[in-house]
Amino acid sequence: MVLISGEELGEALKKIVSEVRENPEFKLNYLYNAAAILMAVGFAKNLPTLKIIGDYILSVPSKYGPLLSFKYQLLGSTGDLEEKIVRQVDRTLDRILEILEAIGKKLKEETVSDTDFVDYMGEIEEIFSKLPSYKE
Repeated sequence: MVLISGEELGEALKKIVSEVRENPEFKLNYLYNAAAILMAVGFAKNLPTLKIIGDYILSVPSKYGPLLSFKYQLLGSTGDLEEKIVRQVDRTLDRILEILEAIGKKLKEETVSDTDFVDYMGEIEEIFSKLPSYKE
């Protein structure tokens, strides 16, 4: 049996976040790994909020990927429109990554409970309610 500490899980999430921040266009799929970590911990420790957050993070690449493409399609369009959309797209991804980092820090603590993640879950739900859905 393999024992994995919260410290290791937190560091793994931190590494994933830094990789995605460095190059979101090519490393956005790393968020699948972050979702797997969150869902595994949620199931193993009976933390339903982590399972739900993991489900949301699992859909980030499919929802956010087209927004990244759209951001680059706007280059050269009217400056005001380009600036507003690019800023909003970047801000949205950055907030999702900040939430993942915060969850990683929480996992490093000795004890965690479901209530530790409720605020993050609400914020992620709010972000996803505003993101468009794309048919693939």
